[in-house]
Amino acid sequence: STGGGFSLLGGPLADVNGITTDGSQSYLAMQWNPIAHGIKYTLDYASFGYYNILERSANNSKTDMGVQDAFINSRIVGDYTQMACNNGLSTVQSNTSAIGLFSAIRRGPSEFYTAINGSEFGPDGTSSSAPANQIMFLGAINNAGVPVNHADGTYQFVYAGSGSIDQSEIYARLMAYKTSVGI
Repeated sequence: STGGGFSLLGGPLADVNGITTDGSQSYLAMQWNPIAHGIKYTLDYASFGYYNILERSANNSKTDMGVQDAFINSRIVGDYTQMACNNGLSTVQSNTSAIGLFSAIRRGPSEFYTAINGSEFGPDGTSSSAPANQIMFLGAINNAGVPVNHADGTYQFVYAGSGSIDQSEIYARLMAYKTSVGI
């Protein structure tokens, strides 16, 4: 991809554990717009995700990453994960933790998958309509430039790219790296 950089806004803490957002005003503006900067992120072939180490209770108004039509909420009321990728919406039952690797994946016009800790669920058949055209936020959702639905989390890893990223492989490599550096 092209683009890059990020801005810490509203006072998140950045330390050896990652970037910690407070759930009320802090977030990370990633300065990466899927339309403007994505080379491999396209309408029907896209993925993005993050790794969080901070637990929180289920809450429908906390969005960990994204923009209006491409987002991840790791834990909503009823213990579900809710995700969208280019306007596809899916839920995954039996998710009782906000900790882990969460990914939204699109591998075709009607192939939307969700992934938690390397395990994929889907496809659910939701059609894509338009790729996100705003910069991605971490710790909130970008609603036309305004951060909303702030989430409290400690994020150690974030990515965006094509839909071909093997989720079990990325999870295994991330766990091996965390072990090698002692986090």
